[in-house]
Amino acid sequence: MLQQLSKLCTSGQIKIADREYKHPTVEEVTQLLRETYFEHYKWTKEVFDCDDFSVILNAFVKQNRYKELAKLPWSFGEAWTKGGKHAVNIAVTPDKVLLIEPQNDKIWEASVGDKIVFIKI
Repeated sequence: MLQQLSKLCTSGQIKIADREYKHPTVEEVTQLLRETYFEHYKWTKEVFDCDDFSVILNAFVKQNRYKELAKLPWSFGEAWTKGGKHAVNIAVTPDKVLLIEPQNDKIWEASVGDKIVFIKI
C-alpha cells in the first residue's frame, strides 16, 4: 500500500496509523457514500469547508467499521490535493487508489495529476 501511495504523493508526507487494513472494494466505498448524511450539510467558508467534510467522512467510515465489529480498519483516510489547497478522502482498494470528493460523492482513480501533497490513513 505504501508503495502505491508513494507514487501519488509528491511530498512524501504519508501517515499510516495501523499495521493492517482491509482494502474496500469500489462497490463498498460507493455503498458507504450512499449511507452518509452529507447532502444535509452546507458548505460554510472557514467553518465547514473541504477539510471538515473530509474529516467527517473519515470518521463516518471508522464509526461504521466499529459498528460492524470489524477486525481491520479500512484503508481509508484523508488527502490534500491541488498542491495542498483542497481536502478530499482517499481509499486504497485491492486494485487501485481512489479519491473521493465528500461534498458531492464523486469518486475517481487517483493520479499524479491530482497533485497530492499529504495522505493520512
